[in-house]
Amino acid sequence: MRFRYHPAVDGLILPGFLLVAIVSAVIDSRTFRIPDALTGGFALFALSLDLLDGGLGAERALAALLAGMILMLAGRVSGAGIGLGDVKLGAAGAYALGLVGGWVMLAVASGLGVSLALISRRRNGPKESGSSSAVRVPFAPFLAAGAIVAVPFACL
Repeated sequence: MRFRYHPAVDGLILPGFLLVAIVSAVIDSRTFRIPDALTGGFALFALSLDLLDGGLGAERALAALLAGMILMLAGRVSGAGIGLGDVKLGAAGAYALGLVGGWVMLAVASGLGVSLALISRRRNGPKESGSSSAVRVPFAPFLAAGAIVAVPFACL
């Protein structure tokens, strides 16, 4: 399955997602929440453009589904605090970036998140998982950084 690049559509979807990701990163850093209006608005925007271009791309839909499932599973298994806003933002990013770009985005975001968690743990010592003193880290900034790194891979 190859990603079909359509300049008119991808020239709007990808920059649109990068804008949403950066705004989400700022908001998540301050409030630990990602507004549904951002992710939902982007979803409507991207789906509308694809439908106007001739239909929903199976590769984009598969990328979004896989990214959403992986983030949902990671949040459930690890208890790391990956919320539904992070899941929706990751799925939106995978939709915008395609399969290869989506994987790169998730790999970079996960690597950055794990690295920060390890540094924090080393500095502050291990915390009990249910402890209220555990460090909270917003994940949207890592997804935004991963998306920026993944842009060159979006057309592969």
